Amino acid sequence: MREVFCFKRLKAAFGFFIACVVITVVFFGTEPGQDFFLESTLQSQYYEIEEFKKLFSSLDRKKIKYKEILYIKNRLEDLVEKRKDFILKDEAYLLIARTYQMLGEKSKALKIYSDLLENSSDAMAKVDSLIGILNFYLHFDVKKALKIAKKYEGMVKDYKKDEFFSLLARLYSLNNNLKDAGYVALNYLPLKEEKSIYEKIVKLNWKKYTQEEKELILSNLISSKNFDLYAKLAKMYIRETKPSENIVEEIGINIINNCRSFDSYEFIEEVKKNPLYFSVYQELKTYKSLSESDIPTHSAKVRGEYYYRKLRVFNRKGRYDYKKALLCYNDYLKGEIEIECAKKNLMILVRNLLAFKRYDDLIEAVKATEKALGLDSDSKFIADDVSFWTGYSYIILDDKTNAIKYFEKSIAAIPDGYYAFHAKNLIFEILNELSISKDKYINSLIEKYERGIDHKDRLFYARLLFSLDSNKDKWKKEVVSISRRYNSNVFFDFNEDFINRVKTDTLAYLKFKIYISSGLIEKAEQMLTELGVYNETIRSIMILKELLKYKNFLLARKYYDSLGETSFINENFAFFSKDLQMLLYPTPYDSEIEVALSRLKETSLDKYLVYAVIRGESMYIPKSRSRAGARGLMQLLPATARLINKRLDIGKNIDLYNPLDNIILGTAYLNDIIQSHGLLKGLAFYNGGPKPFSKIMKKFDPENELELLEIHPYRETRGYVKKILTNYLRYKYLYEKTDGIITLDIKENKKKFL
Repeated sequence: MREVFCFKRLKAAFGFFIACVVITVVFFGTEPGQDFFLESTLQSQYYEIEEFKKLFSSLDRKKIKYKEILYIKNRLEDLVEKRKDFILKDEAYLLIARTYQMLGEKSKALKIYSDLLENSSDAMAKVDSLIGILNFYLHFDVKKALKIAKKYEGMVKDYKKDEFFSLLARLYSLNNNLKDAGYVALNYLPLKEEKSIYEKIVKLNWKKYTQEEKELILSNLISSKNFDLYAKLAKMYIRETKPSENIVEEIGINIINNCRSFDSYEFIEEVKKNPLYFSVYQELKTYKSLSESDIPTHSAKVRGEYYYRKLRVFNRKGRYDYKKALLCYNDYLKGEIEIECAKKNLMILVRNLLAFKRYDDLIEAVKATEKALGLDSDSKFIADDVSFWTGYSYIILDDKTNAIKYFEKSIAAIPDGYYAFHAKNLIFEILNELSISKDKYINSLIEKYERGIDHKDRLFYARLLFSLDSNKDKWKKEVVSISRRYNSNVFFDFNEDFINRVKTDTLAYLKFKIYISSGLIEKAEQMLTELGVYNETIRSIMILKELLKYKNFLLARKYYDSLGETSFINENFAFFSKDLQMLLYPTPYDSEIEVALSRLKETSLDKYLVYAVIRGESMYIPKSRSRAGARGLMQLLPATARLINKRLDIGKNIDLYNPLDNIILGTAYLNDIIQSHGLLKGLAFYNGGPKPFSKIMKKFDPENELELLEIHPYRETRGYVKKILTNYLRYKYLYEKTDGIITLDIKENKKKFL
């Protein structure tokens, strides 16, 4: 009795303690209290959550037997019956309804959906239930389904919006009432299999749409890659709304680049009918045919794309021809140009001129382009690569002053990138040759920063000083301060405070974490929206942060890709908070890499170079597989792995999807080729093999490894080496506060390293 009494007192005391924690969290919002409550709730329902996750993933298997479905249903019913306060109770009921559907007991599934739709307090569970009900009635009572859909459509916001409105469009079609479905087409991106219904809805309601709505439909079609329907509607759009020349030009380029030749021809003929678009007609016709040399001079975008298509012939597989490329580029400069097209067109010319060592022509082409773009001041530049090779050419021609000027431009563009690293080393070599102290040079840059005539000048020199001066923290703060003032971006502001603000709604945040751990990412995204996180970028960062806790790199890949789509991140990564930098460059395989490095007898590798390769090859996904059959974190071909294993002998049954096996073999292979060929060539060999190098060396006899890599015949390999070295530089600075990894004397005897 005494033991029972003590147990009851202990249980009551514990219950009181939990209640106090909840009160503290709800009313005072203290972060430690929030974290404790989150963790204690997760801990108390750990086994139920884990079982739900297993049952959820089991039901998603492609081949699942009747008995297995029945078992999953029974386990889920036991779970919700025994644990009345289960935090994923609605999700469990939705899964039970799904098992009933799979077992053929659709009326039982309908009852669950109906109960949730009427009684659930979870908006997402209501939407899931609504879609379940509509799918139930779809095949035998379309009118009832349509009535239910129209009654509840107001509650569908972001979560499963495309799925709901796609289903609604189908219901209108089955009900032969597409004239009333015009608004539906404005609310979702059609899949290819839904194109027929979508096209009928849009055509029947086209005249009712405003110009803005028509533009939205065209935008949706481009986003969903429905190019043939886009081409048809685009003709109607320009015929009826008569948009500006710029819009017609943009639509024309989209059609020529993405649609069938016949669609392009029809659109161009439609443009021809309107005298207002005569110049656009000429531009599009020329752009499509590539048959005229006198393309109109006043359309920068069309001209840029036109000449890119002509120039890229000299950029494929090392087929460099500097005379033809230079002639073509000079024609390009005779009319209007804009910077985005100029970047890619000029770099094609740069590679051609480097291949034939035409350094003076390279400088003249860059200066002419800068003049055409109005970028001929010390603090304005085209791109980091263009500026670097201009500075490099000035060194070859022994003009050290201009070399430094262009190297500075390259550094300011991306201060922690591949070209900035080489430019920085070369600047210090020049200063040494000129007997100018580093301190004197840095002080001259500080004076220019202080005398900056506007914020752009000051930003240029602050970015430059971040890379060159030892006081990096100071210049990082300056860059962020100026950038926030004139170009506010969430990446400069993100830190743990964002997450702490969201945590104030403790139960909702708890659900968000559980959704992430269960792989219910769409629900996690919607939960953040409901918590007031409306910025898509911040949502992506917060989801990525949680996914990394579970090492779920497969789902994280989507967010790494979306966050890396813009050039903004690459150009400004050095100035983000450390929290965000570590999120983008994590270290999840420390123990495996340490084991791999410990097995090497001679090596110049460190773990951050291995991480740089893992990030570039697989984005940390252990079961990654390429089209060529390369596998795992470091993307090894089975034949290569077997060859390496003969020497290492880590076991007969090696598994390239196992992180430890893959990293041991991949690190040994990487070490071998870098020991034999050096860092730059070694990385290029790792990606594309030795044959392309042999071809380029025989044909063009480049001066050094930098030139050799830049004129490598394959764009993928060129980009790969630059990406890996940029990854390496960022890892080294982020985790070791060092920013030097290799040095390369561009004037040394080429036989020494080729």
